[in-house]
Amino acid sequence: MSIRQRGNSWQVDVYSPTGSRYRRQFTERDAAETWELKTKLAFTEGNPLPDAKFAGPPPPTTLEELIARTAQKYWKDAKSWDTIKCNLNTLTSFFGKDRKLEDIDNDAVEMFTVHLEDEKRYPPSTINRKLAVLSRVLVYAERRGWIANKPAIDRKKEEYSRVRFYSLDERNEIESAFRDLDLPEYANLFLFLCDTGLRLGEALDLRWVDCDNGRVTIWQHKGSKPGAVPTTKRVDSILAQRTLECGNLEGPWADMTKHTARYAWSKVRSKLGKGDDSSFVWHTCRHTFCSRLVQAGVPLKSIQDLARHQAVETTIRYSHLAPKDYESAIATLEDEGGSEE
Repeated sequence: MSIRQRGNSWQVDVYSPTGSRYRRQFTERDAAETWELKTKLAFTEGNPLPDAKFAGPPPPTTLEELIARTAQKYWKDAKSWDTIKCNLNTLTSFFGKDRKLEDIDNDAVEMFTVHLEDEKRYPPSTINRKLAVLSRVLVYAERRGWIANKPAIDRKKEEYSRVRFYSLDERNEIESAFRDLDLPEYANLFLFLCDTGLRLGEALDLRWVDCDNGRVTIWQHKGSKPGAVPTTKRVDSILAQRTLECGNLEGPWADMTKHTARYAWSKVRSKLGKGDDSSFVWHTCRHTFCSRLVQAGVPLKSIQDLARHQAVETTIRYSHLAPKDYESAIATLEDEGGSEE
């Protein structure tokens, strides 16, 4: 509909033959209809437009066009763009790039969810990430008025499961494997991640100015809030060594990339016979950091802040590792109000 009521006024959108959009607002509908007719006639006859205001490019009509507009709005500088792009490709693969926006309704979303669950056999967490991307593009379309209403998107319930982390023996084994393979710099990176809880990308992006006064400061990354992690003596020693090795570069790990780090990890994976262990990855160092803190009795709120988890529910996944002294807890009931007969 080219004429829409907005509060006490009437808004008119008219599109030129080239697809450009022009907009005006009127206090009465009759005036809006008259201007619409005059503007369309001016386009047809090639005459000057009757006081028309250019209002930007035409709205997207297909999923591919909407994704492009949404990416420009929200994701153009996202550090996790590769992951987002992968999820967007899942959308276009299922719906098709030319799928009309009005055809992405409740039934279509439900079919997409079933496809992810039954055909792709993705776990609930992966399904939810892909639904989150779909929700983002549709919310943007709804806010801009490109669709009337966003279809309902029901997320899958994510069950708590055992969190994989590296035990002390495993950490010693992995460190030794790196050194045996003549990759001591990656052994130090591994220990650094286990003691700071940083993601691999966060560590590689660190600058020397972020490593000061006994703290490692992490700025905005992958949606996490900024924060600082106090350094252990081992991390201080590693940073001192890296200063000697690459102090002329921008940061302690600036001579590495995700590609070289993953290649080095693949060599350790092969050496230790972990080819079938899908959780034997760099990111498990972050789980190891959180798990070690929980096992040491550190309060969950402190761990949430150190790991920069947006929601405490993420931290709660590690709570089953906390030391438990149920006997002492129950014993407190014995002393309440004296003994009972």
